[in-house]
Amino acid sequence: MATLLAVAGSSSRLQAQYPNVPPPLPCDERGAQWDASVFEPITSRVPRIAIVPFRSSLTDDDSASTGMAMAFTQHMLERLADLHAVMLWPASPDINPPGTAEIVALGRANHIAHVMYGRIDGAQHGITLSTKMFETARGQLEWNLVLTGSMSDLPAFEDVLVRGIGERLRPGRISASSIAARPSSTNRVAAYLGYLRGMAALSSGARGAAAQANEEFRGAIRLDSAYGAAWAGLALSTIAEIQRDGMASSNAASAATDIAVSAIRRAVRLSPQSAVVWTARGAILQLVQPRDYTQALAAYRKAIELSPWDGDAHRLLGQALLELGSTDAAIEQFQLALLDDRGDPATLVALGVLHLRARRYHDACRALNAAVAHEPRYAEAYAERALARLHLKDIRSAYGDAETAVRLGAWLTGTVAQVLADVDARDSAGARTRIAALIATQSREVAHPSVWEGHYLAEGYAALGKDDRALELLSHAAPRGASLWLALQDPAFDRLHGESRYASLIDDSRPISGP
Repeated sequence: MATLLAVAGSSSRLQAQYPNVPPPLPCDERGAQWDASVFEPITSRVPRIAIVPFRSSLTDDDSASTGMAMAFTQHMLERLADLHAVMLWPASPDINPPGTAEIVALGRANHIAHVMYGRIDGAQHGITLSTKMFETARGQLEWNLVLTGSMSDLPAFEDVLVRGIGERLRPGRISASSIAARPSSTNRVAAYLGYLRGMAALSSGARGAAAQANEEFRGAIRLDSAYGAAWAGLALSTIAEIQRDGMASSNAASAATDIAVSAIRRAVRLSPQSAVVWTARGAILQLVQPRDYTQALAAYRKAIELSPWDGDAHRLLGQALLELGSTDAAIEQFQLALLDDRGDPATLVALGVLHLRARRYHDACRALNAAVAHEPRYAEAYAERALARLHLKDIRSAYGDAETAVRLGAWLTGTVAQVLADVDARDSAGARTRIAALIATQSREVAHPSVWEGHYLAEGYAALGKDDRALELLSHAAPRGASLWLALQDPAFDRLHGESRYASLIDDSRPISGP
C-alpha cells in the first residue's frame, strides 16, 4: 500500500493536472438519487426484527474491531435462521441509534416491528457488549442489555442475545437448535474467536487478508476439528487466495483447490443444515466447474432454503446467474439480497457493475452512490464508481474516487482506475509508470493470473493501447469459464473485438449451463 501511495504522488505532471482533489461526491450531476422504490418488497416476507450490524469503537488492530463485531452479528443471525423473521439491516453507517422519530419512520417505511443496535467496546478488564432493541410503533426502548467480561465470554454473550431475541419473537416456543448454548471448553471458545477473526479478515478485501483469514481458520480447526463453519471458512479463504492473490503456478492453484474441495466436503458432513456452509460450497463449485454452474446454483438455493433471509446467498446466486448471462434473474436475486440485507454495499456494487457491463453508466453511478452512502469506507464502491465516471467523461472526479479507493485498500481496482484516469487526461507516461509499479508490487510474476487480476490488469493495458499484453493476460487467466466470459463483456475491451484471440476466448469460456 505504501508503494502505491508513493507512486500516486511521484509524477509532477500528475500533480499539476489534479491539484487539491476534493472529496468524492455523487457522480450523477443531474442530482438523481438512488431510487429505492425499485426494491419494494417483491415477496410476502416481512421481518419482525432488523439487526443493524454491531459496531466497535476499538481500532482495527484490536481483536474486537468492527470487522469482528460484524462477524459476531452474522454468526448470531445464523443461529436465528430457523425463526425466519430476523434480518441483517445496515440502516446507516452511524454507530449510535437514531432518535425516536427516526426509528418510527424506519419501522413504517420498511414494515419492521423491532430494530436492534449493538456495540462492542473496551472495558477496564476486557470488553463490554451493549445492545438496544426498539419497538418501532412508538420508537420506545424495550430491551437495554449491557454485558461486561473478557473476549472469552463472547460466546456466552451470544447465547444471551439469541435467547432474548428468540423469546421476544416466539415466547415459550423457541426450538432447541436455535438457543442451544455453544460448548464452553477453553479450546472451543478459542476456536470460536479464531473463526470470528477469520471472517473479519476475509470480509476486509485488503491485500493479504485471505492468507490471514486462512491462518485463523486453520487455528480454529486445530482447536476444534468438528467446527463445520471453520472448515467452510478454510475453503472460502483458500478460494479467496486463489482469486485475489493468485498462485505461482497452475500446479499450486490445483493443490490449493484440492484443499478447498476437501475442506468443504468436511464442512457439509459436519454442518449439513448450515446456510453458510452451503453458500461456501456454491463458491467452490463455481471454481472447480467454471463453465457448468448447475451444482453451484443448487448449493446456493439450498442455502436460501435453509436461511431465506441470507443476503449473501442471494447476492452470490445473483452473481452466478449474471455470469451465465441471465441478467433478469440476477437482478431479481440482487433485489432479494437488498431486501434481506438493506444497503449492503457488496450487493449495490454488484448491481453497479451489472449496469457498467450493460453500458448504463448513470444507473451504475446511482447504485454505487448508494453503496458509498451506506458504507463510506467500502473501497470497491469508489473504484467502480471511478470507472463509471470515466465513461461519463468526468475525469477529475473519477481520479478523486480512484485515489480514495486506493487509500481504502482497493490496491488493484483502484490503481487501474487511476491508470485509466491518467490515460483519459492524456498523461500516458504517468499511466505507464503507474501500471509498471503495480506489476512490480506483485510477489510473483503475473504469469498465472486469476480472472479478477487478469481482467483489471488487461483493462489497464488495453487503455494504453497494449492490446497484445491485454490479450496475453486474459488468455492466461484461470479458470476459463463463465466468470471470464462475463469479464470479457467489459466495455473496456471493445477495442479487442476484432482480434481472433479475443473471439477464441469468448468461445472457450462461454458457459454451457443455464439458470
